[in-house]
Amino acid sequence: MLVAPKLREYNTVENLKINRANSEHKKNKIIKSSTKVKLFMCSLTLISFIMGLALTSLAAHVSAKGQELNSIKRELNSLQINNERLQLEKTRLLALENIEAIAITELGMEKPQFENLKMVTVEEISTADALLALHKPSEDKELNIADNNFSVSLMTAIANVFSGWAITGKH
Repeated sequence: MLVAPKLREYNTVENLKINRANSEHKKNKIIKSSTKVKLFMCSLTLISFIMGLALTSLAAHVSAKGQELNSIKRELNSLQINNERLQLEKTRLLALENIEAIAITELGMEKPQFENLKMVTVEEISTADALLALHKPSEDKELNIADNNFSVSLMTAIANVFSGWAITGKH
C-alpha cells in the first residue's frame, strides 16, 4: 500500500519571519567572517611589505659591502705592485757594483791606492785619546758632546791624527 504524504499548510507570514531571522543570522556570520578575512589580508599585506623593505635594505647593504671589498682589493693589488717595484729597486741599489758606481760618480770618491793606506796602531789610538783628554773645549761653544760619547771621541782623535798627517805631510 502506498501512502501519500500529508499536505501541510504553510503559514507564509511565519515562514517569512523565520526566513528573515535565518538570513539575518547568516548575514551576521558572513559579516563577522568577512571582517576577520579583511583583517587577516591587511595584516598579511603589511607583513609582506615590511619583509620586502627588509630584503631590499639587506640587498643594498650587501651591495655596498661588495663595492667596499672591491675597492680594498684594488688598493691591495696596487700596494703589492708598489711593494714589488720597491723591492726590485732596493735590490738594485744594494748591489755592490751599484754602490761602488754611485760612490765614484755621484759622491766623487776614489778607489783607495795601497800607497795611500796607513795602518793605525793601538798605541797611536791611546796617544790620541790622551791628547783628547788634555784638550778641554771652551765653555761658550758647548762642545761637550765628544766628552760624553767614547765613540765620538775616538773618531775625533782619529780625525786629529789624520789631520796632523795632512798638515805635516808624514805618512
